[in-house]
Amino acid sequence: MSKERIYELLDEINAIHEAGHAVVTILVGVSLGCVELVHPSQDVGDEFGRCYRGITTDSETEVLIKFAGVGAELIHRNKGEKWSSPFASSGRGDWQAAKPYLDANGDNRRAAVKSAKSKVTQLLRDNWSWVLAVSSLLREKRFLFGSEVAALAAVAGIENVA
Repeated sequence: MSKERIYELLDEINAIHEAGHAVVTILVGVSLGCVELVHPSQDVGDEFGRCYRGITTDSETEVLIKFAGVGAELIHRNKGEKWSSPFASSGRGDWQAAKPYLDANGDNRRAAVKSAKSKVTQLLRDNWSWVLAVSSLLREKRFLFGSEVAALAAVAGIENVA
């Protein structure tokens, strides 16, 4: 496989990942500033995209947003509920960022993880056309303001977006 083809595939999955974060951010009622995609050929370490958003202190909301990137990748790859291996690669940073919020659940941490995975998967599946629209425009423009992401909900036929 050529280097260009590898970059194209990485770009596609990274756009899906960031689109997942962006869409779920809006769905859970958190302000989305912007979402950005870094080209895989750039030497930026493990970071291929960024999603800038408002701050929330609600643990469940924070975990849903953090899990949304990997959740979108899994749906895109048709793997559904199998969440274990992707956190070792693409979602490692998201998993680490979610840990303090999950640890706040103490003995119920495992149940909180299971619940968050289920909720984020359902949010993404219910709004998949929106995720795809965001991903497509993100690949084209490399940077989207939150208002552009929200506007794509209507284009994708999604109603009642905050």
